[in-house]
Amino acid sequence: MPDFKENQKLRGYVAYLAANIIREGGETSYATAKKKAAKQLRASKKDALPSDDEIEFHLQVTKGIFESENNTSILEDLRLEALSIMELLAGFKIYLAGSLVKGKRSLLKEINLHYYSDDTKKLDYFLLDNQIEFDIVDRKMYIANNSQIISIYNLLPYETPCSVSVFPIKAIGQNIRIKPEGKSLDIASLKQLKQLIENSY
Repeated sequence: MPDFKENQKLRGYVAYLAANIIREGGETSYATAKKKAAKQLRASKKDALPSDDEIEFHLQVTKGIFESENNTSILEDLRLEALSIMELLAGFKIYLAGSLVKGKRSLLKEINLHYYSDDTKKLDYFLLDNQIEFDIVDRKMYIANNSQIISIYNLLPYETPCSVSVFPIKAIGQNIRIKPEGKSLDIASLKQLKQLIENSY
């Protein structure tokens, strides 16, 4: 479904740029921010305009790192929310990734999942069949020492921003980094996440 995917990616870019216009430019109207973003990206099609929820997703993601005295409670809540999403996606090779795995002091209030597949159509159809709204953006990441453009599905209905990064099957077991000099991302399977949750009680 190339046309559908390209449209979803364009919506994602427009939503991201509109969120920046609101956050950094002081724009208060979502409708105006959408139009400004679409104009900058020369996105003339009406269906390229994202919903308010899509813009809100990117606003939430970019709120940044937070620390709290109740960090343990926040970690548990995020892990439980991640668990419910991973159970919904149990038919896919899905792993939890990032700071929620190790429970680091500084957390991003977001859920990052990794999906390993050479064909994303099954995921596309599943999300559409279950009426889970999403957009898609591309991002450069590093598998072992090689850069690769990865498609990231932003799942929009959830209270906490949730993204699913799609990697090829051959990337299973390899170190994945956001930056070439950065640390490898920690990952946990559904079974391992359940164990982490059990051990926290």
